[in-house]
Amino acid sequence: MPTFLLRDGREQSVRQAPEGLECFSYEDLKGRTIHALLDSASERRLLEHGRKLLPLPRRRFSQHRQAA
Repeated sequence: MPTFLLRDGREQSVRQAPEGLECFSYEDLKGRTIHALLDSASERRLLEHGRKLLPLPRRRFSQHRQAA
């Protein structure tokens, strides 16, 4: 799973990255390849693309009903 370094220093892993991101790739001390995003447009595209691929959270419904 590719790991991207956001401009605020956080790391974001995504299953699949969109094409054409402006980034600089390097290897960290653990041997992982990190892709540092270089502009706000690339960061925005990555985050929006990642949201589309995430499964929607399931709502939990209470099993206990209150007596009327």
